[in-house]
Amino acid sequence: MKARLAGILIVTAVLAGLIAGFGESANAQGEIPSISAITLHGTVTISGGADPNGMIITAKIDDWVSNAVVVGAQAENTFVGLFIHAPDELIGKDVTFWLEDQAQADEKTPYAFLDQFGNNILTWGLPQLRQQNLRFPFAPLATPTATTVPPTATATQVVLAPTFYEGRVRAGSVPPPEGTLIYAVIDDYVSQFASVFNGEYFLTVDPFFEIYDGRPIEFYIGETKALQTGVFEDGVGKENFLLVFPPLPTPTPEPTRTPTPTPTPEPTRTPTPTPTPTVAPTSTPTPTPIANVTATAEAQATATAIANEAAGGSCSAREGGPAGLGNLGLLLAPLMLLAWRRMERRSERNRSISR
Repeated sequence: MKARLAGILIVTAVLAGLIAGFGESANAQGEIPSISAITLHGTVTISGGADPNGMIITAKIDDWVSNAVVVGAQAENTFVGLFIHAPDELIGKDVTFWLEDQAQADEKTPYAFLDQFGNNILTWGLPQLRQQNLRFPFAPLATPTATTVPPTATATQVVLAPTFYEGRVRAGSVPPPEGTLIYAVIDDYVSQFASVFNGEYFLTVDPFFEIYDGRPIEFYIGETKALQTGVFEDGVGKENFLLVFPPLPTPTPEPTRTPTPTPTPEPTRTPTPTPTPTVAPTSTPTPTPIANVTATAEAQATATAIANEAAGGSCSAREGGPAGLGNLGLLLAPLMLLAWRRMERRSERNRSISR
């Protein structure tokens, strides 16, 4: 087991040297090396309380298997430096963790870059250091060994203390906008982001591993690199560390859309019902009574006969002059009235018959 650990440390050192060489070459050309990888560390527990120290952990993505790390190499019940750099076609898939290649951890993590909001970014150019605590459901069975191998002394890797950088920051000749994000890069290590306020910044650089001690450190806003560089020193704070960047590109403002006013619907007019004209009853004209010619003639004849009888029977009427005519009128009046009444009755009967 110890021999395997020594081999792992040697491979890790060689890999770190290669990455550092690539980083130095890229820095000489003014470019950042592109390595889509993640480095994990965290705590290890086993259900039932078994001791995981001395056991090995590997990461798998489909058929791809990472190099193993030993639990407890740096601190009890912890693992560090689990480096995952799988082929690009495996980016976005889940990473599983195995203890002694027998027990699978309950946790998984995506093979992707996780931003500060927990979103998966499938395209990234620098390895990300990420904490991943692991819990295994059971302890693996011990593998019997035929012979006892004398223990090999393993050098304890030094864990670096974080370093803090603070000071003024300028983009061109002016402070960058409020909230601008700054980060540091040391080979394959990328720090957390720090925001600019009032033209100043406070940045924490915590690469954790000893291999980063004394390595060049660069500072970025997006893809824009600061003119100043430094050398990382374990636990040494940097105050009044001025960072000057080239002028940042001016973002193109998006056109402000003027909201289209919503027309207020006019109230629907309630139609006024057209009054139905009241038909006035048509008055039936009263027919003009048609005089009965025959009745009239009979009445006249009757009146004439009575008048003649009165005139012929008395001479005293002539003798009387005006008095006789008056008497004659008095005699004729009832007869005329009677004749008129008869004429009216006949006229009414005729009208009734005609209706």
